[in-house]
Amino acid sequence: MSKAKAKARTAPTELDLKALMQKWQKILRLQDWEIDIQFIEPMLIGGSLGETHPSISTKSAKIFVSRQDMAYPRSVSLENVIKDIENTVVHELLHVMFAAVTSDIKYAEEHAVIAIADALYKGMDWTGNDDKLKRQSY
Repeated sequence: MSKAKAKARTAPTELDLKALMQKWQKILRLQDWEIDIQFIEPMLIGGSLGETHPSISTKSAKIFVSRQDMAYPRSVSLENVIKDIENTVVHELLHVMFAAVTSDIKYAEEHAVIAIADALYKGMDWTGNDDKLKRQSY
């Protein structure tokens, strides 16, 4: 295999993104929400990794995820790029869950969302059984 082929990487598709969103929408029990998700250029969302616009009254949300796959060196595998995108999807879906929180505590909400997203993502059973979170005993 040539070096060019070894470093070739395809970009995640909108279908990949929607599949990740549907997976986590089920895990987070947000199936009663109508959620649209799409990739967007980072500069259109202020350089952040994602942005969410929820509507509590209609139980709908629009999620934008940065086209962050282009920010990685070519040596980073597609699998690792998708894992990072998945973390962003979880983060943005948690904003949907917290949509009822008043804007007066937006800073606290952001920190709670980051902590929960990281904990959920790190707790996944990466053996292929995506429906179960690992249980930790303390």
